[in-house]
Amino acid sequence: MSSPPRTQSPSRFRGRLRHPLRSVHGFLTRHSLLLTWIVRRLLSAFAQILAVVTLLYLFFEIFANHLISEGGITPRTVVSQWWDFLINTLTGNWGSIQVGSGFTINTAAYVGYYLPYSLELAALSLLLTSVAYPLGLLAGWRRGRALDAATQGYSAFILYVPAVLIAFLAMVYLYLPYYYYTGGDIPFGTLPGYIWFDANGGVPTWIGIYGNTSPTGFPLLDGLIHHAWGMEWIVFLKTLLCAAVISGTYTGIFLRYIRGAVSEAIPLSFRQAASARGIPERRLLWHHGGRRIIPLYAFAFGNTFGSFLFIQSIVEYMFDTNGALYLLLYQGGSQLIGGAGGTEENLLIALIFLLAVVIALVSIAAEAIAIALDPTWLTKGRRR
Repeated sequence: MSSPPRTQSPSRFRGRLRHPLRSVHGFLTRHSLLLTWIVRRLLSAFAQILAVVTLLYLFFEIFANHLISEGGITPRTVVSQWWDFLINTLTGNWGSIQVGSGFTINTAAYVGYYLPYSLELAALSLLLTSVAYPLGLLAGWRRGRALDAATQGYSAFILYVPAVLIAFLAMVYLYLPYYYYTGGDIPFGTLPGYIWFDANGGVPTWIGIYGNTSPTGFPLLDGLIHHAWGMEWIVFLKTLLCAAVISGTYTGIFLRYIRGAVSEAIPLSFRQAASARGIPERRLLWHHGGRRIIPLYAFAFGNTFGSFLFIQSIVEYMFDTNGALYLLLYQGGSQLIGGAGGTEENLLIALIFLLAVVIALVSIAAEAIAIALDPTWLTKGRRR
């Protein structure tokens, strides 16, 4: 005779019911400190952006217009004009700029024509810079060997030689032959000039007067869409050359930083204990060591991203690239210093504001990733 089916006791049923709740509570507890840090960091970044906008208001709206010396400003007008300036800057209402002889264009649209070039160049530069991670990890793991000496020498050379000099040498010996190959006439910056297009069927209709391409705005992607293989190859070569100069300079920062971080993250006693347990050196290096180094890599990137943009702005300016950072140095900065009118001020305000926002967001994202990947951060936070 079969026995009756067993029924679960109420206590066991309640235990299973509470188990998902305990999991949710544990998840929230483990990540509450991280979420709190992100909120505080965002509030701090917003305050920093407000400070940047306020400085822009003082320089471009008060000091540049000589309102203080002329006596045409009162505390009430300062506050009211600052509020209008703040709202317009935060909402993207940046006015218009004058390009050429009497032709005006919306500032946001004008910046949008140049921004994809900078994004493509930055993406390729960061992809090339990622080589610093395995090289730095190997150099720090095998100190005193040939790779370690080579990375130290390269880092010292990059850190002591100005990025402007490296970009200048690359421009003279590598870019000028490319420039003359494309016709020696490059009104579009990154794209080939009229001479090259005339010899290859003329300027396509999907290329605008500012070198902006359609439908995406990214020249490499649009070249693939329209099957413009000749132009695609030329644009890729120039973008690769600029990215190599940027990453070659920026990589030296990571090589030195990661090399020193390896010995701290993976001490010799840990390596000896793991080796005694039979863990292969390759697994110990790339799995255990790499997992501890990645948070430091992300943290270093977030704190040096401003230097990366500075190097890219120099390269864009010297290599005549249609990027937003090129606008910041040339069509915004140099023309304003040379005595240009107020329309260039709108361009400078928009570019500096966008630069501050991008640096703040990238720094927060990189630091948040580093903290989330750090296996000891939450434990230390809960013990405080």
